[in-house]
Amino acid sequence: MAVALAAFLALAFGFLVLPPAARAYTPHAPILILGDAGFTASNGVVGGAGTRDDPYVIEGWEIDASSGHGVEVRGTGAHFVIRGVRVHSGGPSFDGILLQSASDASVTDSVVQYNANGVRLVDVRRVTVSRSNASLNSFDGISTAASSNVSIQGNRVEYNGDGIYIESVRDARVSGNALALNRQDGLFCYNATNVVVEANAVTRNGWAGLHVSTAASLVVSANSVSGNSRAGISLESSTQVLVHGNTAFSNLANGMLLDGIQELVLSANVVSSSGQTGVSIGASRDLNVTGNTVSGNRYGGIVLAGAERTSLSGNRITNNSNGVSFLFSRDVRIEGNNVSHNQEYGAYLADIETVTVARNHLAGNEIGVGIEGCRNATVEANEVRDGTYGLYLFRCSGLRTFHNSFESNLVPGMDDMGAENAWDDGYPSGGNYWSDYGGYDRCSGANQTDCPRADGIGDVLYVVDPTSIDRYPLMRPYGTANREPTALFTVSPLDGDVSTVFAVDAAYSADDKDLAATLQVRWDWEGDGVWDTAWSSAKTAEHRYASPGQYSIRLEVRDSDGRSSRTAFQVSVRPVPLPPFLFELGLAVVIGTVTAGLAYWGYVRWRRGWFRRAQNRRRSGTR
Repeated sequence: MAVALAAFLALAFGFLVLPPAARAYTPHAPILILGDAGFTASNGVVGGAGTRDDPYVIEGWEIDASSGHGVEVRGTGAHFVIRGVRVHSGGPSFDGILLQSASDASVTDSVVQYNANGVRLVDVRRVTVSRSNASLNSFDGISTAASSNVSIQGNRVEYNGDGIYIESVRDARVSGNALALNRQDGLFCYNATNVVVEANAVTRNGWAGLHVSTAASLVVSANSVSGNSRAGISLESSTQVLVHGNTAFSNLANGMLLDGIQELVLSANVVSSSGQTGVSIGASRDLNVTGNTVSGNRYGGIVLAGAERTSLSGNRITNNSNGVSFLFSRDVRIEGNNVSHNQEYGAYLADIETVTVARNHLAGNEIGVGIEGCRNATVEANEVRDGTYGLYLFRCSGLRTFHNSFESNLVPGMDDMGAENAWDDGYPSGGNYWSDYGGYDRCSGANQTDCPRADGIGDVLYVVDPTSIDRYPLMRPYGTANREPTALFTVSPLDGDVSTVFAVDAAYSADDKDLAATLQVRWDWEGDGVWDTAWSSAKTAEHRYASPGQYSIRLEVRDSDGRSSRTAFQVSVRPVPLPPFLFELGLAVVIGTVTAGLAYWGYVRWRRGWFRRAQNRRRSGTR
């Protein structure tokens, strides 16, 4: 099992998470250290002076925790390392390792099993838990509360209650862990700020894979989340969140479930084969959903309800029941998506206000675009083909439909409101292209009476239905002109020093005609207007800065027709490396200036009672 997990992580993320190597341990009684004076040989300290460069070392012990916490450290300020210990048999009463009101510590290469909690951190600062096996514990594998600057990296966390539990924490990183087969969530995070969750393998947990509630400034990136009994990624009541580059597949409920969100970037994720909806977003605002692949989900591909100020662009949404659904939403723009071969609707919009559906490719859906109940909507320059219905309108008023191409649909259009809506953009802009149009083009002018003078607009009206008319049907599909590509890149890390190598990746840049692999890019590392690299189809690059400061990395992307677009992002470079217990920030995606935030709220109501009970237990020192 361990070898399989390690191999998977190596392939997926380029590093290994290995359990500690088999070793000979020396038996030791439970260790209790109260204050810095407690770092003594009788308390298991085998070396060190308690400084950053020479921390105290507790190493090599096997501890039976059936009579007390295996290793308990309280009220210390000295630097220390717990390394290569095995703590077991604490049962439901005692933790394997408990650090409380401590700082500048690390727990590494250790095994903590069959305890109440594997590793528990309370009111700590600058603490790392790494390369350890925290499994088969009664409650949490690794938990931290009321803490800051915590790093949980490269651990194997299996068969616990929650795999990793984080509460009331600021500045935390959870990366490169294997979180599997825990009874509840793989990771549960509540009331946290500045948290990075990246490159974890999260599979077959009893509740959600990754579950975050009430967070601010959250990054969830490059995780593989699969086979969990509830949502793969569940985020609720949060602000300023980036969800980027994750793979969520074969989760039994939703692939991603988000609600109560302010400021979200959801980009470059792959969500497939979910038991329910691929991506579900509710009661949220200021959303940028871009560059995702969502396919093969049982119910819907992407569903948004109660959304405000949303951009949905550049996504590939295929082979779901419905492709894209917007319900009870306003200020929405759906642009440049490929929404194809969904069983029912390509795009379904109900009870919406101020929406634009533009330049999408919708092919092979039963209904290309269906809109029920709308005000102030525009359907423009879409390709809608190979369906039963092209565009279906019901109870809509003030809708404008023009420059679309309706090809090979059994019923190209239907509108129950007639004159309430416009099926063209007037003259000379024109209406739509209809593949079954039987008219001709010999004349021009608003009344098509200037003859003989063809203008690309049919001389005969196109009857959509008995009360809906396209006065200026186009003779050929609209939009043959090439549009500029979308410039998009990631940078990792966001923050470093003069020794840091900053890695950039523009692989998610896209174009309406050219394949991403053929697009060319170039980079300006200092943002000074001088391009530092030549044009290249290679999308990745690295750079190290010689001097500290704030730098704006600029990217320009060019397609085969020479059309280009640019974007930029700022990184911070410090003069000297950070102390070892501080860690760098993670990954950012750049697409304009929108930040991110995300959530899902039905589930949190159910768990709030559990939060209170858990908090009361922690205050009393019990589980």
